[in-house]
Amino acid sequence: MSIDTIVSLALFAAALFLMLRFGCGRHMMGDSQIHAHAAAHGGGGSSPLAAGKDVDPVCGMTVDRSSAGAATFQGKTYYFCSDSCRKKFEASPAAYTAKVVNASGEPAQRHGCC
Repeated sequence: MSIDTIVSLALFAAALFLMLRFGCGRHMMGDSQIHAHAAAHGGGGSSPLAAGKDVDPVCGMTVDRSSAGAATFQGKTYYFCSDSCRKKFEASPAAYTAKVVNASGEPAQRHGCC
């Protein structure tokens, strides 16, 4: 195995780690900020969101209400990080507004888009 191959593999591994840790994979790796948002919305936590912020019900990301897409379901307005999340919600809003509970009785973590 040449040194170029080893360096290439190391760079690939580092890029993959960074993407998983700070990019899309942060949802799966237990990012504490994501858990705080879940707790603030139906999880019984005490972490309120900042004014003008909300949580995308599809992927759990924090969104700024002033620039986020929105949809209304049963008289409540929901805000989304992207058109993709908004379209998923509009296709099946009840699936995203129902509280999902895991086996321990706590709200389940949703993993969606990034």
